[in-house]
Amino acid sequence: MVWLDGKHVREKVERRVFTSLNKVVEPVLRLGLGSPLPVGVGAVILETTGRKSGQPRSVPLLAARLGDHVVVSTLRGRSQWAKNLDVEPDAHVWLHGNRRPVSASLRHGCLQVAALRLHRLVDHNGGDGAEDGSSVVSDQPVG
Repeated sequence: MVWLDGKHVREKVERRVFTSLNKVVEPVLRLGLGSPLPVGVGAVILETTGRKSGQPRSVPLLAARLGDHVVVSTLRGRSQWAKNLDVEPDAHVWLHGNRRPVSASLRHGCLQVAALRLHRLVDHNGGDGAEDGSSVVSDQPVG
C-alpha cells in the first residue's frame, strides 16, 4: 500500500474538485454567459495546445477585459494552461459564445498572469466582424 503525504492528498483533491467544477462551468461559458464586456470582468474559456500531447486543452478562467486585451490569472503556480502558453502563445478564448484567436504574453511570479490580445476577425460580409456573431466571420487575423 502506498501512503501519500498531506501535500499529495491536497493536490489530488484539488484536481478532482476543479475538474468537476469545470465540467459544469465550461458549457455555460461557451454559451457566452458571464463573458466580460469590452471593459469589464467576467469569465472566459481559454483553449491552449498541450505542450507534451499536442492535444487541445481548455480551462475556465476569471478575466478582465479592456477592448482587444483580456488578462487572465490564477493563484495556482503549477497551472498547466500557463505552461502550455509558454510553449505555444497562439491560443483561443471563448467570449460571448464565440471562439476567438488570441496571442498571449505570460508573466511569471507568485501569480500566473497572461495578457491575451484578441485577433481582429475578417468579416466576409464587408464589415469588421461583429462580436455578437451576427455576421459571417473567420478566425483569420487581419494582417
